[in-house]
Amino acid sequence: MYSHFGIQQEPEMTSLRRFMKRLAASALGRRDDERMREELAEHLEMLVQEQLRTGLPLDEARRRARLKLGGPDALAEAYRDEQRLGWLENLGKDLRYGLRSVRRNPGLSAVAIGTLALGIGANLAIFSLVNAMLIRPLPFRDAEALALVHLLMPEDDAPGVYRRTIWSYPKYEVVRAGQQVFSATSLFTDTEWSLTKAGEPERIQGEVVEAAYFPLLGIDARLGRLFSADDDRVGATPVAVIGHGVWQRRFGNDPGVLGKAITLDGTVLTIVGVTPQGFRGLSGRAEVWRPLKPTVPFDLNEPFSHSYHLIARRRPGVSLEQVDTAVRTLGAQIDATFPVPRSVGKSGVAAVSLNDERIDPLLRRAALVLLGAVGLVLLIACVNLANLTLVRGLARQREVAIRLALGASRLRIGRQFFIESLLLSVAGAAAGALVATLSIRLASAAVPDLNAWLHGPTGGLMRVGASMLGVDTTVAALAVALGLVSAMLFGIVPAWQAARGDLTSPMKPVVGGHHAMGSRGQAFRNGLLVAEVALALVMLVSAGLMLKSLIRLNQTDLGFRPDHVLTFQIALPGDSYPPERSIPFIEQLLAKLKARPEVQAVAFGHCAPVMDRCNGTRATFPDRAPVPAGSGPLVGVTWVSPGVFDALGIRLVRGRGFTERDRQGQPKVVVINETAAKQLWAGDDPIGKRISIGQGGFRDGAEVIGVAADVRYRAVETPPGPDVYIPVLQSPRPFGLIFVRSRLPSSALVPMIRHEVASLDRDLPLSDIKSMDERYGEATWRTWAIGVLLSIFAVLALVLAVVGVFAVLAQSVAQRTREIGVRMALGAAPHDIQRLVLGRAVTIAAVGVGIGLGAAWLSSRLLTTLLYEVEPHDAGVLSLVALLLVVVTIVASYIPAYRAARVDPLETVRAE
Repeated sequence: MYSHFGIQQEPEMTSLRRFMKRLAASALGRRDDERMREELAEHLEMLVQEQLRTGLPLDEARRRARLKLGGPDALAEAYRDEQRLGWLENLGKDLRYGLRSVRRNPGLSAVAIGTLALGIGANLAIFSLVNAMLIRPLPFRDAEALALVHLLMPEDDAPGVYRRTIWSYPKYEVVRAGQQVFSATSLFTDTEWSLTKAGEPERIQGEVVEAAYFPLLGIDARLGRLFSADDDRVGATPVAVIGHGVWQRRFGNDPGVLGKAITLDGTVLTIVGVTPQGFRGLSGRAEVWRPLKPTVPFDLNEPFSHSYHLIARRRPGVSLEQVDTAVRTLGAQIDATFPVPRSVGKSGVAAVSLNDERIDPLLRRAALVLLGAVGLVLLIACVNLANLTLVRGLARQREVAIRLALGASRLRIGRQFFIESLLLSVAGAAAGALVATLSIRLASAAVPDLNAWLHGPTGGLMRVGASMLGVDTTVAALAVALGLVSAMLFGIVPAWQAARGDLTSPMKPVVGGHHAMGSRGQAFRNGLLVAEVALALVMLVSAGLMLKSLIRLNQTDLGFRPDHVLTFQIALPGDSYPPERSIPFIEQLLAKLKARPEVQAVAFGHCAPVMDRCNGTRATFPDRAPVPAGSGPLVGVTWVSPGVFDALGIRLVRGRGFTERDRQGQPKVVVINETAAKQLWAGDDPIGKRISIGQGGFRDGAEVIGVAADVRYRAVETPPGPDVYIPVLQSPRPFGLIFVRSRLPSSALVPMIRHEVASLDRDLPLSDIKSMDERYGEATWRTWAIGVLLSIFAVLALVLAVVGVFAVLAQSVAQRTREIGVRMALGAAPHDIQRLVLGRAVTIAAVGVGIGLGAAWLSSRLLTTLLYEVEPHDAGVLSLVALLLVVVTIVASYIPAYRAARVDPLETVRAE
């Protein structure tokens, strides 16, 4: 078997069999070595017996047998080369040696693993969000073929500019009949209903859809069936499909739920099916679905009732560009079918990929900015570790020189150092995955309504929620990749330096066991420190800009006082509460709540400030010259009850607010805000003037009775526009919010409010119960989240940079003990030595700050759309961050400088 031992070899085998045999022999390791020694001993004994048969004495026979067999070490090495995979055995030895080396330096190993865990963990946590938002395929069949089709309407005030809007059913019919590029189309809209008669009343999110909606998305029923064409016709039996969550919590996963009744807004529907777990519709929040035509028959013949989104599936072989080109011609057909006098432009149609609209563009930008930030943190961590491992490599120069002198190859030495870095990276990646998992769980626990918060203001078309966040296979693969990249970033340079070490310098006697470092090596380490400072400055500038935005956001005058105000939504079912009943109910509820001693003020409003959910329309002026239809100024419209200004703490500038006398049958009145007074009356006193509003039955005009302070009803970042308040007692609204001002905490008010509502209607659910402070938090969460996360990452980057500067300077002082002692022996004063060390730190900080400011100047442009009242090149932020980094770098170098100044020259010279 072993030709080196003079034994016949086995017949030739295939390359694969030979490789597998050598792999098995390498895996056996010591057991194979023992078998080899046994065969060597047996073969040696055979040769000894041959010599004995010639009449030689035993000692001479053994000597000649050994000579004939050859050296056992050479034979063993030759055997291993032929019968094993030498590179694999060497790799195993390097891994074992690397593990021992890591264990011998627990301090450095812990710092390296902890640093990588934070850097990689932050990257994985943010990437899991980016993965859910932008990368993970949408949970629909062949989602790439799905497209959202938008109706384009011209902006009257901006010729040539079109805005996307939603569809009316008659206009949709024009598109459906005229298109040839879609295999299926469906309208849908998100809504909500009061679920009653099956336990506690509940306000539930849902969608109104066509029968083609589910097949178009590729959704099959979890139980029962979905809608058929017979279900989606006017006059059909009312039916509903419920979501898995409703089936679970309201019906206990009962498989007999099919055929049971469910009551939505007083309408009894028959359950025909249950959707799969996790499906929440294109709105991302739906739990109940109803067929469109029998649900909203009144909308089917209203060409200007724009209420629906349009989803379509492209025909096979038709590209999105071809689709967009084809549908653009349909705008003229819509205008020809439903002509509208316009001063500029005509209607249009545009198709975009559903995948491109899965998230609000600002959230997309924010997620990518955060991903870039954590990438910088990991890069700083790797640069820091590269410097630390370089310093540690200097302490191992003698070990490397001895191994080279004993015959180790430079490639083997470099590989050994790289494997040690790889082991640290693998451990750091594993710890980083744990950090990411815990971070995501903590975020979900800290923000229970994360699913709702992640929905952007795009009409509910973002299908990302907390359930989609987590460490899946994609994130796990990234963890492995980051571990390898980290090992390369901070492991290759130390490995290269170790492999090119010389044999003589480390063997010379030196003071304290330290060797002088060449100027080239010191310059390289200085370069790494400069890179750390520059990268940290970029992070600090980004965080500083966002923090300044937060300060400006916090200082913004909202126009109302959000403190101590609890809000809850109330929606009166139309079947049970026609307009003549809705006003008495609201008045009774407000009266009951106002009579409670713990309530300071209470009012109704159909929308809340800072939530960007109020109505808008055109205004005209009866006492002025007529203007073309649709060309009046745009105004926001808010329906409110008497007392709303007291409940929300809105200041009345002049005139009066609404009273109980401002009701139906009395002259119509409105209150406007200051911006409306300035823009619509241009310096004149608007009190007593008349204005016509295109909503709420106020087209014939109403008298302005008061001017209120500007309130930010849109986004907090959006300056107030002209707003008009309409009294709900003159224009009934069946849904809206109740504002309750009280000194008591919200938790104490909710039971009382539930009792009072139930005393009027036990089937009326309360929903969306939140304080105004919470609503303000929801409106500003994106800016706060980005600011806080960037600040955390910036602090981490700063700490890493400071640790890097301190560690390298401290090691440099230790290595230059002999030089410092000689300098002091020749007359250098301690402050001269301190100046020497601090001068190096100042130089590193100055160069790093200079480079970092240039990089920050370029990178801060990415934050432009995320900043509020702050320029991306804010001089104050740039100057403050630059000064901070210089000061922190000097402080980090003070301890090494202090130690250098305390070197005793006599002890140094005596040791020499």
